[in-house]
Amino acid sequence: MYIKVPLTKHDHQTVIKDIRIDEGQEWKNKIISQLGTYKKCSLLQTVRQLVSDAIQEDHTSIASLNKTVVEQFVATWALKPKLRFFRKWI
Repeated sequence: MYIKVPLTKHDHQTVIKDIRIDEGQEWKNKIISQLGTYKKCSLLQTVRQLVSDAIQEDHTSIASLNKTVVEQFVATWALKPKLRFFRKWI
C-alpha cells in the first residue's frame, strides 16, 4: 500500500526538501481509514498507531514526514538499516 499526501504546487525541478505538504486538504484521516483494508493483519494496530503518530506531528515538508515514518518503523521493530539523513535536505 502507498499513501498519497497532497503537496503544494511546485516545479518539477524542485528538490525534495523544498516540496511542501498542502495542509489545506484533508488527508490524514483518509490514510488511517485506508489501513482498515488490512484488518486481518496481526500488526494492524501497531502499524495504525505508528502511522497516526507520524502524520499527527507538525510536518511542513514531505521529506520531514518521510523521515519520521522511517525512523518510527525502524525503532519499533529494532531494525538496523544504514540510514543517512542529511540535515540540509530536510
